[in-house]
Amino acid sequence: MNDDWSPLDLALADGSRIEGSKWRMEGDILECLVQGKHYSIDAGRDLTIGLNRFLKVLKGEVFFQEVKLQSCLDCLHFDMSGMARDMGHGRGGMCLLHKMHVYICYKCNDYLSMKLLRPKWRPSLPVDINARATAFKHYTDGHSPFTILSNGSTVFLDASTEWGKEACCHLIELVCTTAPDFVVRNMDDGNYLVTFKDNVYAVVMRDEYTINRDEIHKGAEKGGMLADEALLGLPDAPVEHRYVGLLARARLFMDAEEKRIVLAVPKEK
Repeated sequence: MNDDWSPLDLALADGSRIEGSKWRMEGDILECLVQGKHYSIDAGRDLTIGLNRFLKVLKGEVFFQEVKLQSCLDCLHFDMSGMARDMGHGRGGMCLLHKMHVYICYKCNDYLSMKLLRPKWRPSLPVDINARATAFKHYTDGHSPFTILSNGSTVFLDASTEWGKEACCHLIELVCTTAPDFVVRNMDDGNYLVTFKDNVYAVVMRDEYTINRDEIHKGAEKGGMLADEALLGLPDAPVEHRYVGLLARARLFMDAEEKRIVLAVPKEK
């Protein structure tokens, strides 16, 4: 039995701290002490999802207000690749600042909340969900299930179960914990495919971009970049790819906040 407990930094929506909270890992089990009560959270397929459920339990059954965790999982310096999440069941990732593996509940003095990482731009253009579903079915030939969120961000996971829904929303959130790079491709249907990481994508319709070009360029130039970010495009990439990518990324951050699934498309073949 591991007797080494570490501080668990929990805060309530009213700004108060939940003093004396602690955590430790016992294999695939995250153990937490909150106000003297012991909780055990099984990593299962992904500990980040179990932790999110735990915070909802604290909100709904104990404190009756939002409970926020400040830890590596919510830090700008933290990165969890898809491989690390799959192999470690979401228990930890890499601290890009200190170049070391860390558990998701750990917090050091160099913690920086990912809430600082948000573009100011919040596009208000309507999002045609059905058109995006049609495009992704075409690109995959119906071979892969995918899930579309309210602002068009698309995750190639099946959201037909409660676990799947939580996994899709949490994956979007994890992609946004570091400045998300993107690659834009012109597709054979004339639209633009924007690729992020960890099976997260978006489609920007050509008509959407062409008709609203001035509004998109203005929004992207005024508030599409992140603090201290330098956007480096691929050599010889069309200028429009920058604006298309920034539009899709701004919507990605909106989906990370709203976490609203609007369509789950099963595999057809």
